[in-house]
Amino acid sequence: MPTTTTQAGEQLTIPSRKLEWIAILEKFGVFLFLLLLIIFFQFQNERFLSVRNVVNILSDVSIYGILSVGMTLVVLTSGIDLSIGSLLAFGSMCGAVAVKSWPVLVASGYSWVVALAISLTVAVACAILGTFSMMQQRALTRLALEQQLKLQYDSVIAAIDY
Repeated sequence: MPTTTTQAGEQLTIPSRKLEWIAILEKFGVFLFLLLLIIFFQFQNERFLSVRNVVNILSDVSIYGILSVGMTLVVLTSGIDLSIGSLLAFGSMCGAVAVKSWPVLVASGYSWVVALAISLTVAVACAILGTFSMMQQRALTRLALEQQLKLQYDSVIAAIDY
C-alpha cells in the first residue's frame, strides 16, 4: 500500500482504489447485475420496459414476494418451515380441483375463494401441527408433500376417466 509522510513525520497509509471498488461491488453488486440485465433485455426487445410488461413481470413474481415475507417471519422467530413449496403446490391443485369440480363457482367467479379457503385451512393445520406437536419439520413437510401428490394423482385419474 502506498504511504505518505506528514509534516510531523508520521507515516500514513493511503487506501488503494482497488479496495474501494471491491467494497462497492460487495455492497451494490446484485443491483448492478440487475441493472445490466435490464439494459441487456431492453436492447434485445424495445418493449421490455413497457408498462404492460413490467406489470406482467411484477404480477408473475408477486407470489414469491408474499412467500418470502412469510418465510422471513418464520426464520426471524428462529424456526424453519420446509413445507412452503408443498403448500403452494397444494393450493394450486385445490384451485384446479375447484375449477374442474364446481362449474357453478367458475361461472360466478368464486372458485378462487374455495381454493383459498382450503389452502388456508391446510396451512393453518400445518402451522398448528408444527407449533404445538412434537412432529419434526421434515415429517410435516413430507406429510404435506404426500397429500399434495395424492391430490394431483387423483385429479389426473379423474381427468382421464372424464
